Amino acid sequence: MAQLKVFVISDSKETRYKLKSVLETPDIAIVGYGDVHPASTQKALGLAPAVVVLCYENETVFELAERIYQNVPGCSIVLAAEKLTMQVVRKAQSCGIGMCVSLEEEPQTILDTVRRAGALGHTRANIGSARIGGESRVVSVFSPKGGTGKTTVAVNVASAIAGMGRKAAIIDLNLDCACVTLFLDMQAKDTVAELSQERGNLTMDALRTYTVQHYSGLTVLAGPNSPEDGEFVQARSVEAAIAVMRPFFDCIVIDLPANFEEHTLTALENSDLVFVVLQPDIASVKAAHMSMTILNSLRMGEKTKFVYNKSAKNSFLGIKDARKALGRDPDYVLPFDDQTADKCQCIGRPIVAEASRTPLGRQLKAIAREVMGG
Repeated sequence: MAQLKVFVISDSKETRYKLKSVLETPDIAIVGYGDVHPASTQKALGLAPAVVVLCYENETVFELAERIYQNVPGCSIVLAAEKLTMQVVRKAQSCGIGMCVSLEEEPQTILDTVRRAGALGHTRANIGSARIGGESRVVSVFSPKGGTGKTTVAVNVASAIAGMGRKAAIIDLNLDCACVTLFLDMQAKDTVAELSQERGNLTMDALRTYTVQHYSGLTVLAGPNSPEDGEFVQARSVEAAIAVMRPFFDCIVIDLPANFEEHTLTALENSDLVFVVLQPDIASVKAAHMSMTILNSLRMGEKTKFVYNKSAKNSFLGIKDARKALGRDPDYVLPFDDQTADKCQCIGRPIVAEASRTPLGRQLKAIAREVMGG
């Protein structure tokens, strides 16, 4: 069995010795040590580790983490700190750091974190080069009515695909109220709004600097941090981003706003699948019917699938009513479980990770498997 190659970055000899004693196991090889200095990026390139353990000793570690994330393909970053605060964790997530662990934890916990980072690292492997084999899928998740659970579906399908070891990305095109990072407990300094101001021909290297990496391996292109920033996003920027990302990901999920504006239509046109999310209320069913009429007129009906969310036996409107209104059965049915959905949203964890064994979690994972053809 091949050993997991680990590169430790710390200015403290004491911390290096501590990590050496913890990580010296048959399945792990520490391939080198470096200082918290830009030169460690070049050293990491030469060593090609699967995991970089970056020790938090001052704020410069975040700049170094960004350098490593952008320049060392296939490498997962673990931030190790004496004491972890929520502020440090949030900043770490926005810099490409996949996992965080306190050095005050038991040695086994630190060891497990590094191993888990190595296991997830293959989702980033060769992210700087095109993916090999198979057809890339772009899936837009849409609803002309707000509050149907559209973002919940988008985030969880994307997270489940990443959890399958596939290269997955999510783009948040909700320009007025972007929530994908909220659902994933992340923060993004740069978003699709800043990306839209990029001049010249867009490349994957340039685009990657506007994304953040979730611990699951999911790449996130966040929505604007304010509605004013959303005004910078144009349809041609959306089309360019999708075209550039396609060769590098097995699946790109797009969380769309509840409108048919130009950037929404561009995303729909460039999608292989369109999920229209509805729930058991008359306004939602009517909106789904209206959207189907529009999508059919745009010749997108064949790639459209209905996701019937919050299905419950005691709903006033049932699946039969939806079938009658839509003229077809919903393609997917998600059970009503607001308790699980609300809890996961509040703690910033995908349902497919936090509550994967619930009926709702299992069905969301089933949708992800079908999207990927298996």
